[in-house]
Amino acid sequence: MPTSSSEGPRLGPVRQLAYLGFSVRDLDVWQTFCQRVLGAVFERRGGMAAVQFDDRDYRLWLNEGPTDDLDFVGWQTTEGGLQRLVPALQRVGAEPVEDPRLAELRGVEHLVRFSDPAGIP
Repeated sequence: MPTSSSEGPRLGPVRQLAYLGFSVRDLDVWQTFCQRVLGAVFERRGGMAAVQFDDRDYRLWLNEGPTDDLDFVGWQTTEGGLQRLVPALQRVGAEPVEDPRLAELRGVEHLVRFSDPAGIP
């Protein structure tokens, strides 16, 4: 369990939640919701969309698919935190894989993908 300090919770090498990816059945409905209700920038990229709320490239990544469900979670790590996180993931049976192509697609410097115990990448 994270402990608190004057700077907020301590999460080890994880600094904060960076973005969420969802599979959605209807991008048009999500576009209306994101633009009209949330006031977000909605950028379509083929059968996908990036949703921007703040100075980040995006906070939500929506992939058109057969279900409405969580697809992936992106975490921001501290400087050097990703290198410390990989061995920790391996020790608990995860199989982290560096993925430069996916990092470029998601607009991040480095990306290591793995599935959590519930199977969420």
